[in-house]
Amino acid sequence: MRTWSYAGGTNAAGAEVARGGFDPIVTLFDASGNLLGENDDSDLVTDSVSGNAGDSLLTRDLSAGNYTATVTQYDSFANGPLLADGFQGTADMNFSGRDPHWALDISNVSSASVGASYVSEVPSIPEPESYALLLAGLSLITFMIRYSSRKQIPV
Repeated sequence: MRTWSYAGGTNAAGAEVARGGFDPIVTLFDASGNLLGENDDSDLVTDSVSGNAGDSLLTRDLSAGNYTATVTQYDSFANGPLLADGFQGTADMNFSGRDPHWALDISNVSSASVGASYVSEVPSIPEPESYALLLAGLSLITFMIRYSSRKQIPV
């Protein structure tokens, strides 16, 4: 299994994957949920801008069967030897200035399928201008309420 995200490149299907994605970790579990291997940062390819190697490469000789592969963001390593143990850092969506795109090649298998996919969107964070506009609007409303309560109504 090889990820395409951090440094980018051309995947096994011939698709061009842009550089600039997050730093992925690949983890492999057997059908019982036992950890078989995990890889972060192979030296296979380095990013042309940063010079860092952030993509993963995990190779294992496996017999026919069902396996679970995960792609997580650095530093979300497996918490223990079982898939049920979960992963570290699952609440942190900080991509360190990089984006969430990725691809995964699974080579030398007769078939592979996606059983479940969990993609979390990075929550949008309002720009400072939005806060300034909100503050200005609230100030204007407060001023209008105070001004109208002081206004004398002729009898």
